[in-house]
Amino acid sequence: CGFGSVAALSGTVAIGGTGWIVWLVPAAIGGAVFIGFDLQNAGREAAAEVAGAAAFASVPAALATLAGWPTSVAVALAVVMLGRSVPAVLGVRAALRHVKTGELHRAPAMIATGVALVAGIWLAVAGLAPRLAVVAFAVLALRTLALLVYPRPLLRARTIGMIETVLGVAFVVVVALAWRQ
Repeated sequence: CGFGSVAALSGTVAIGGTGWIVWLVPAAIGGAVFIGFDLQNAGREAAAEVAGAAAFASVPAALATLAGWPTSVAVALAVVMLGRSVPAVLGVRAALRHVKTGELHRAPAMIATGVALVAGIWLAVAGLAPRLAVVAFAVLALRTLALLVYPRPLLRARTIGMIETVLGVAFVVVVALAWRQ
């Protein structure tokens, strides 16, 4: 894997230059935080899962930069992807912990969801993200409310995972298609 990674990085630098590499710094930091937790057998801690989600959410900004998109749009893309992934991780964690332990800590997920929705609105109004991203954030906010606010459905982890997979893929596809127009 290491050889493949070095070869891919070298090829990308040869073709696309080095201006995009700065976008890998957040991914590397998030990945390093996750690996640090994982090496201590704590990969399921909230901070580890959020760091891992944030690491992957920053990668599209590097790809946008490689495609020649402006920095402002690359930042907007990273914010939109963070707004999709971080609230999802926090919401699912809270819902699953509630089923497992009976304790419900909804504040982090609700705050992250609200911040994502406000950020999406701001980016859309500024013309940096498609307005459809706001609709997609609203759908995810409804999901968070359904999982964490009374009456809360007691869903199995597998069911929540399938719902999250469908919502995540739908979010990415819809927003990507809207961004292209």
